[in-house]
Amino acid sequence: MRKFRVWCKDRNEWESHSTCLRSDGQLLHLDNGRIMPLGKDNHVVEFYTGLHDSKRTAEYPEGQPIYEGDVVRRTCDLVGAEDDGFIGIVKYQCAAFYLESLDGKDGRYLWDDVQELEVICNIHDNPELIAG
Repeated sequence: MRKFRVWCKDRNEWESHSTCLRSDGQLLHLDNGRIMPLGKDNHVVEFYTGLHDSKRTAEYPEGQPIYEGDVVRRTCDLVGAEDDGFIGIVKYQCAAFYLESLDGKDGRYLWDDVQELEVICNIHDNPELIAG
């Protein structure tokens, strides 16, 4: 079973209903005891990477879960590290999660940096971060 979250484009907020995803891609939610379809055109499904970021808080003692659409910052402080401070968006393509730089010009596989990442926001709450 894959863990995911759902963004509603119409309301500009995360779905709070119990949702499930059928094997054919149909998104469903439970509404007053009835199973109802959710439209694909106005909802975005984002899968959990299986990873947590490096920041520990009372809310996330094991680190915040990292999902597609999250904007993450590399928190490595290695002296002379060429990519220190890299900020990217978590995406999924060709059966792998990867980070794409905010300007869309650079990318890297997510597992290359996993110990040094911190979730700073997501593209839905901060759409101005996406390259035009």
